[in-house]
Amino acid sequence: MKKELIVVNHIGTSVIESIESELGQMVKMIEDAQIIKATRYAQIDDYEAETVLTFSSLRAIKKLEQKGFHVQDINDIIRQSGKYDRITIIPLHVIGGTDYMSLKKSIVSNNNISLLSPLLVTRSDCQALGIKLSTILKADKDKSILFVGHGTTDESHKLYQLLEEELIKIGINARVLTLEDKEALSLIKVEDEIVIFPLFAISGHHVKNDLFRSQNSFRAILLKRVNKVKSYEHGLLFYPEIREMYLSKLDR
Repeated sequence: MKKELIVVNHIGTSVIESIESELGQMVKMIEDAQIIKATRYAQIDDYEAETVLTFSSLRAIKKLEQKGFHVQDINDIIRQSGKYDRITIIPLHVIGGTDYMSLKKSIVSNNNISLLSPLLVTRSDCQALGIKLSTILKADKDKSILFVGHGTTDESHKLYQLLEEELIKIGINARVLTLEDKEALSLIKVEDEIVIFPLFAISGHHVKNDLFRSQNSFRAILLKRVNKVKSYEHGLLFYPEIREMYLSKLDR
């Protein structure tokens, strides 16, 4: 019997609600897809697939354990890779920053482990995401929309600019910033209303606090310049359209 392990990997969060909803929905979608695959190959060969959620951050894992919640460490999976014929890692990174590159280096000597690409790698990926976002934001397509990602020192940071260009091409009045760009908020033209949409896989602490809830959040700063701020407070994995984009990488 061939045993395959599908590893869903996120850097980590201690926000249990986001794990159970957004990450949980991603894991379920993959599990459902693997059931279909197992049925398809049943007549050819014995096939068994398992799906597991892992984090890269030991700090997040320990915080969760203090709350009585367990998520596996990606490094434990890598060390036990010999138990499976094949391991496929689906990274939930939006872009391939330093965390993704660190994960890539950790599996370089494991021939039975495949690491899939992040959500955005090329301009065509940005175009595809832009189309999905235009559907999700259909009710607000005529408003100014501020998309905010994490940011990275890696060269993949340029993908935020490519995404902005693709969003503008399809008619969205978009600006794409990262957490390090708070000063740029002062340059945003005073308007009646602006929409904030997170470019994070899940609604962890960055989304909840840095974007929306703290006294110095993006939302709080913008409320000093505009009359109304509409907040999309979910991560990308909340939306089935985006989960499908991640899942499609598994089928390539």
